[in-house]
Amino acid sequence: MSHRPTQVARAIPARAPLYVPRARLLVRALAGIFAGFTAGAVVAAPPLAAGTVPVPIQAGNALAPAGAVWNVNGSTLVNTATATGINQVITQGAAASIYNWQSFNIAAGSGVHFNMQTGSAGRALNRVWDPTLNPSIIQGSLTSNGQVYLLNQNGILFDRGAQVNTSALIAAALGMSDNEFIRGLPSLSTRDPAFSFSGTDINLSTVLVEAGANLRTPSGGRVMLLAAGQVENRGNISTPDGQTILAAGPQIYIAAPEDTNLRGLLIEVGSAGDPARGAIRPGVSPPMPA
Repeated sequence: MSHRPTQVARAIPARAPLYVPRARLLVRALAGIFAGFTAGAVVAAPPLAAGTVPVPIQAGNALAPAGAVWNVNGSTLVNTATATGINQVITQGAAASIYNWQSFNIAAGSGVHFNMQTGSAGRALNRVWDPTLNPSIIQGSLTSNGQVYLLNQNGILFDRGAQVNTSALIAAALGMSDNEFIRGLPSLSTRDPAFSFSGTDINLSTVLVEAGANLRTPSGGRVMLLAAGQVENRGNISTPDGQTILAAGPQIYIAAPEDTNLRGLLIEVGSAGDPARGAIRPGVSPPMPA
């Protein structure tokens, strides 16, 4: 199923149980907290410089944890010049691996491919520690035979011309702990948020899919776009026989349904200081009918 312009998810004042079966888009604008993307938030961007690709974290980055390095699991990165830009290939042998980036931008004509030696079950968590507090801008291609997580709390823009094709894409202007990532989405804790905001400005925590951008997965894949402030899709998202989720809130809770006849994940959106955190109960939160 494909989702086309325009779908919006904005932060809401209190948690509301939401369920998105199959490829149905459920998380919508439940309260008018934002009239639109606020000043300083992600907007359509001018073209990136030719050959722009992600830059591994550099020494002296004050935002990243002390001692942070690009990767600790032996992954390799190779940049190859092409007629239109740079082709960047990350080869990952581990089933799940974490990457730290100084910036994560892809210019038109350039591409980034995560080659998962473990196949579609392979997962790559990409944290962006941009000291200039800029969003990640994708104008070229992002592909993988596995699952790609992209986290930048300053925002993420899939601009016109962006082409994303992965087994799963989780793009979040939120944070995620190492433990939650290693456990994996189907077995996430239901007592703590899977994703939460700890950035400098919640107004920057937006995810936008611009008109002319295409995000797609193979059959049964998943696309999740998450932010503390606002998420908007003006482009095309295709997850045949899979699941597409847009959710906005400072805390995102995730659980698998206990009913084995249901497909997809249970989603709850929380607000900072919510006393009911941890209340997600897969057998209680009522899913909507397929």
